Amino acid sequence: MKVYPQAGIDRLYFGMSMTQVREAWGQPEDIYHFHPLCDSLEERDVVWQYANGTELSFSSCDNFVLGTISVSSSEAELEGKCVIGKSILEIRLMFPDLELDDDFDEFGQDYLLADKDVSLWVVAGKVDTISLYPDYDEHGSMRVNQPLSEQGS
Repeated sequence: MKVYPQAGIDRLYFGMSMTQVREAWGQPEDIYHFHPLCDSLEERDVVWQYANGTELSFSSCDNFVLGTISVSSSEAELEGKCVIGKSILEIRLMFPDLELDDDFDEFGQDYLLADKDVSLWVVAGKVDTISLYPDYDEHGSMRVNQPLSEQGS
């Protein structure tokens, strides 16, 4: 499974509608709704979970198009490198620009590749999840960049 920063994974890319995602990957194993703010029920996310360890989020803030992708499959490749299950020391050698964003002690740490809008969630010293985020322009609109596999490269 190829991971394309600021674009998507495999045949999925940021900005796709739920219908387009369903056509590309089929029905998710599970769907749940997340309300980040209790006072603003109109602000919510719809999260799709697939059996391959992929979670897709569609937010009301982005008109319910694909806006966040999280992957925990050991087959995920970031810049041609498998990172899930690797130690943080190995990851730092692969990606020298990696920065610790938040440390939640025994719960895990969040590392960022800020220039790529990629987050690596680390638990017990090993990468557990890769999260991808789209790029936004100066007006707050999502830039849609199709993964290279869809561009024919």
